[in-house]
Amino acid sequence: MTDTNHGASSYAPGTTMSDNGFISQIQNIIRKKTPDHSFGASQLAESLSLSRSQLNRKLHFQTGHSPGQLILFYRMEVARRLLSETSRSIKEISWQCGFSSTSSFCRKFKKLFGLNPTDYQRIPETKTIHAANQWSLPVNEVCYAGLIVSMQRFHWLGLMINLFIKNIESKNMEVSEIARALCMSPSHLNRKTHRLFGIPVTQFIRDLKLQYAFELLLEKKHSIAQVAVMSGFFDSAHLNRHFRQAFGVSPGKADSCRCTIRVIADLKKLVLQQTGN
Repeated sequence: MTDTNHGASSYAPGTTMSDNGFISQIQNIIRKKTPDHSFGASQLAESLSLSRSQLNRKLHFQTGHSPGQLILFYRMEVARRLLSETSRSIKEISWQCGFSSTSSFCRKFKKLFGLNPTDYQRIPETKTIHAANQWSLPVNEVCYAGLIVSMQRFHWLGLMINLFIKNIESKNMEVSEIARALCMSPSHLNRKTHRLFGIPVTQFIRDLKLQYAFELLLEKKHSIAQVAVMSGFFDSAHLNRHFRQAFGVSPGKADSCRCTIRVIADLKKLVLQQTGN
């Protein structure tokens, strides 16, 4: 069997994998056991000479995730790389990554990455890697896939997206609040965002708000004035100005845009799944 150690750099957006012996040991065990369909949280605990409850407490304290989640995240990262870098079949990849059921693999892959394995495999690796750098509105599937991959690779980006999504209904966080939550200065966060997307962090956050406004408008449940307030704009005129620049049409004609991918709706589901809420 081909080696499945593709050097996954992170387990999930928002996961802090501290570089200590305990976490390194867990990483090594999961890496070696990836193809083993019977390997799960109980087997991981046994390998570490811990009870399952002890392992769960220690891991949750250090990473915020359960043993089962970490195993799943690693397997999915390996699967993502195999889909991008090889021409193996979906069934072969699912088996190699420890899934005895291809349908279960496909369902879980789509939950984590927002695309099913077949669609993901059709996206050239170079496009997937650089799609985040091609960020623009309206967001297409390649650009969205690039964002998901970048969230996996860059811990700070995953946290920033999570913060934005979690606060999108209750209030609109300012950049200074987000930077403080990430333990960065606003200027540091701005440099990192500019390096990744080619735009300042304020524009990226505004783009996310515009995308949210776009998706609300497609639902046709709220007036333009209501959508403006819900998505964090001062009034409908403020929304209209930026919306026209981004989408090429007025908010009232949002449904004329050919791209109807629900980025914010999908990210909401992703955040809920990762937090277990």
